[in-house]
Amino acid sequence: MTKKTLHIASCDKFIPPFIEFVKENFNSFEHEFLLTNGMAERELKRDKNIYLSKISILGKLIFYAKVIIKSHQAKKLFCMAYLIRSL
Repeated sequence: MTKKTLHIASCDKFIPPFIEFVKENFNSFEHEFLLTNGMAERELKRDKNIYLSKISILGKLIFYAKVIIKSHQAKKLFCMAYLIRSL
């Protein structure tokens, strides 16, 4: 398993264009996105390397577990602003 660059953010209006930018300019298989629910969920194109948190308590616990595990495995880690507010 190769180490990936991990992006953790809320699904804000800037995230879907940013993900498209990463896909167009970098190897998208080297990037993984863990996103909490936000206002731009409908604009998000789902892919294997994009995980969107569920609204339920169990879904959020699974999301937090993924954040902890994948952040320890990542080569680089980017935490976008407003993540804390949306949790």
